Amino acid sequence: MRDLFEWINSTNIHPLIASSVFHYEFEFIHPFSDGNGRIGRFWQSLMLYKYKDAFLYTPIESMIRNKQKEYYTALEDSGSAGESTPFLEYMLEVILETLKELEKKSIPNNAQQNAQQNAQQILSEISKDKYITIKQLSVICKLGTRTIQKIINELKDQNRLKRVGANKGGYWEVIV
Repeated sequence: MRDLFEWINSTNIHPLIASSVFHYEFEFIHPFSDGNGRIGRFWQSLMLYKYKDAFLYTPIESMIRNKQKEYYTALEDSGSAGESTPFLEYMLEVILETLKELEKKSIPNNAQQNAQQNAQQILSEISKDKYITIKQLSVICKLGTRTIQKIINELKDQNRLKRVGANKGGYWEVIV
């Protein structure tokens, strides 16, 4: 497993392929007595989300749900062939089909719209209370603290928000 994690952290292979290779190799290593499939699919979902936010709406579990039999067949075919090619082809095809469906539903546009609304709500709350904390924003906006921090970082990058003073004791300044 250590070698697999070292490989995934150092590879220059495209994330779609690298995540599929990781998934297959994880299944091949089979480190747990139970739950390897779920964990492998989880890891691939995480890698894909890190690559593109759109994958937040399309975890691997959901992608293969309708083609579960083919998933296990691809794993078996790769095992029999002694290489991951059948599994990689299967996963890349499932990802492509899912992205095509996602494009039809235009979820990324909804995500972009939600992100803009969240950013506007954060700016509004900061305008009301320049000493507001990330935890308080998290409760008010009903978002995780990491999401709040990510949005705040984006607002700073866009020069729409500035932190004056230290994190503790400082305050926010909305830039118009």
